[in-house]
Amino acid sequence: MHNFVLKLKTLAYTVLAIFFSLIWVLALLLHGWASPFPRLSPQKPLLLAGLAFLVFVFFMLVNRASHALSKINGKKFVFRILLLYTFLQISFVLFFPVNAYEDARIVNNIALQFLEGDFNALGIGKYLGYYPNNIGITIFIAFIYMILPKSYITLRIINTLCNTITAWLIYSLYRELYPEKREKACGILILAVTFLPPVILNNFTYGDILCNTFCLAAMLNAIRFTKYGSGRYAACTAIFLMSANFMRSVAFLFLAAIIFYWLMNFKTKIALTLKNVAYGILTLLIFTLPMKVFSFAALKAGIIPEPVGVHANPVWRWINMGFPGKKLGYWDGGRNIGIFVNRFKCNKRDASIYFINELLDKYRITGMKEVLKAYTKKTFWLWTEGTYSVNYYGLSQAVDSSRFMLYSTPLLKLVEPWDRAARLSLDWMLHSYNWLLIGLTCLYLFDAARKKDFRLELFVYVIYLYIGFYMFWEVKSRYIFGVYPILLIMGYYYSGRLYSLFSGKIRKIT
Repeated sequence: MHNFVLKLKTLAYTVLAIFFSLIWVLALLLHGWASPFPRLSPQKPLLLAGLAFLVFVFFMLVNRASHALSKINGKKFVFRILLLYTFLQISFVLFFPVNAYEDARIVNNIALQFLEGDFNALGIGKYLGYYPNNIGITIFIAFIYMILPKSYITLRIINTLCNTITAWLIYSLYRELYPEKREKACGILILAVTFLPPVILNNFTYGDILCNTFCLAAMLNAIRFTKYGSGRYAACTAIFLMSANFMRSVAFLFLAAIIFYWLMNFKTKIALTLKNVAYGILTLLIFTLPMKVFSFAALKAGIIPEPVGVHANPVWRWINMGFPGKKLGYWDGGRNIGIFVNRFKCNKRDASIYFINELLDKYRITGMKEVLKAYTKKTFWLWTEGTYSVNYYGLSQAVDSSRFMLYSTPLLKLVEPWDRAARLSLDWMLHSYNWLLIGLTCLYLFDAARKKDFRLELFVYVIYLYIGFYMFWEVKSRYIFGVYPILLIMGYYYSGRLYSLFSGKIRKIT
């Protein structure tokens, strides 16, 4: 059994490495863009390679700095870096006060309605009635507004605190997974706090950052449970996953990955095996507990006419919308939700049948060969675009100046939607950074498979689930924001290997 599991892990690493190597090479030919909607254009390989080389030099400098920093007091350094990171993030929020956009604006307004005793948005055919997955973040915002100023700035400062915790969690994960390289852990912390997308997405108050922090905390505790067997780590894993799911439903991918990770790492002793099973069941049972409690309480109070989710959007609506046509499965402008609400009056069963049939018609008309090509193109775009749509969600795309900003600042004028220079430069920088990360991740996976070093196997399962799920779901490059810590850790580890190789050769020459 042990040999079978070992072969399975080796296969998982190798296949994922091949996947990343293929899209890395193809990215030399095609460039994915997120604005105004997902599209591919011919790549500029020399520009891409040149910018990626600058990022690689930065990685090498970080590795060199990590050796020097290993000699100083680690706790003091980490505290000062995280404090500085928090200050810089808050400065960004204050100097780039773009207005809230799309769903972030909607849930904020509904939260304010909740505070006034207006729960109409929970009704059948209303926003939270057919998007119950947004109830959690709406309740969270309403709670925050009960004790803190009712302002987007408040929510964005909370985002900055969560990002700071995420940076610390990335640092802690690296130390936990590579105890023999703890002296280099300061390097991964530097990478985490200099990675721009989380900073820019502080302006997007929609649960992504909060969910990401909880999921990362869950992974850290899941790994510790496997290593040490202490029940408190399993309990913390369950609580963090439950909290993440309340903020954003994508947490179920981390739940599935963690349960599979625990199954793949059963101990030989029957007592430990039964304990793993028990904690796995506990994690599953409480995953949706907050929403069930809200549904029960809201029903008793007469706030909602039926349990949460009865007239929610069917899963097939998103899968139908995710069919990669001209927009590669991007949002359809409200067409599918209009059909669900207006034609089917939020009848989930009848709407599901309609969406399934429409999807099958698309398959039949397009032909299976072209369908496979379309899903391949969609997946390639998602994993190589690389910006997490920060220009759209973190800096807004509203062309009306009154809708673009909360208030005016000198720096905000640099990123106005009608002034493309700064935004295009940011796109290219993040796209190149992502391309380098994919390359380093690919090398790490091949190397780990060869050495049978599966310490990051939980990360591998998370990536697989993201790839599979978003191949069929509605697509936005922001949706894979949750895997950036994984790519950073894998990329930094292998950059350390390359740094050791290059520095060794330089020493031999000199």
